[in-house]
Amino acid sequence: MGKQANASATYTALTHSNRAKRQLRQQKQRNVVMAVCLVFVLVLCLYLCLAVGEARERILARRQSDPRRDPPVVDPDSPNDPGKTPEDPKDPGVTDYDPAAWTVVAKTDADLHRGLLLQVDSAHLFDFSANVNLSNQMGDLPTEGTGYQTYNAYYTPKKLCAVALTSFQRMCDAFYGDTALKDLCVVSAWRTSKDQDILLASGYTSIPTGATEYHTGYCVGLRVYGRGPDNKYYTSDDERFYMFDTTKGASKKAYGAWLDDNAHLYGFVLQEGGAYYEQTYRYVGKVHAKFIHDNGFYFIDYLTALRTTAYDKPDSYLSATVDGVTWRSYYVPATGSTTNVPVPHGCTEYEISGDNVGGFIVTYQAG
Repeated sequence: MGKQANASATYTALTHSNRAKRQLRQQKQRNVVMAVCLVFVLVLCLYLCLAVGEARERILARRQSDPRRDPPVVDPDSPNDPGKTPEDPKDPGVTDYDPAAWTVVAKTDADLHRGLLLQVDSAHLFDFSANVNLSNQMGDLPTEGTGYQTYNAYYTPKKLCAVALTSFQRMCDAFYGDTALKDLCVVSAWRTSKDQDILLASGYTSIPTGATEYHTGYCVGLRVYGRGPDNKYYTSDDERFYMFDTTKGASKKAYGAWLDDNAHLYGFVLQEGGAYYEQTYRYVGKVHAKFIHDNGFYFIDYLTALRTTAYDKPDSYLSATVDGVTWRSYYVPATGSTTNVPVPHGCTEYEISGDNVGGFIVTYQAG
């Protein structure tokens, strides 16, 4: 019995020992498996991080190469300059554009002082150095005695920018066709700095050289010129003298009223501050003239309104519809010696004008 008890105790001890060893081996195996799994998870996480990073870099690279997100700078000398067509993959039938997509046109400080919509006054002088080639854009008005059928230019030969001259001639033809009157006379037009110096010295004007809009080549000063034997201006005893006086019914109807109602159709607007016997009309193009006329503005009011707009705020744009086509305008402040002016990407018809103050005005065809 004693031997059996000892054998049983020995067997029990061995069993417990073997069980402990198995448990230890199993624990080690579990630890190894867990370590392997942990390593696998870490490797997988590292791989995923690298993959995500590479994918992000590819996406950024595509965005950077997308012209709608990072538009190329257009060289001012390239065919994509104002009035020309920037390259665009869009359907040419599309006439309205995503305001978030832009083509950039580079404009210089000199360009700030060039264009159709310059503000010129004593605080913002005309920049002759930026417009040295302006004379090449001029056309001749007829002088008295060699006149055009429907109007004349008084005394010395006068010039206008060619685009303004063509529209002015059409306006005068229409005026003559409606009224049978052809005694409108241009007494002032484009002035060089030398012209203004002479007028100052003679006492004809008190406006300093550089401060008159006549330097732009887009302004005409109109009076009614007599066709009597003495070929002189009408005097104050003739109602035609008061061509722009709203209190003089007959002459207003014949002259000023027609111009009030129709000048904008040819791109001209009445400038503020003229006399009742002589007024200045400025050519700004049909689109701008339409907005100015419809809103009862003077040109300076229009510029002020434009400067409240912004390219990235489409709701602020000014717009006008001419001949069934809608045009929109917005303002881009100058940013230094070179300004990247955004234009709707793919837009085929647009113009950019400096304002001679502090920025650029973009006008584009929207539909």
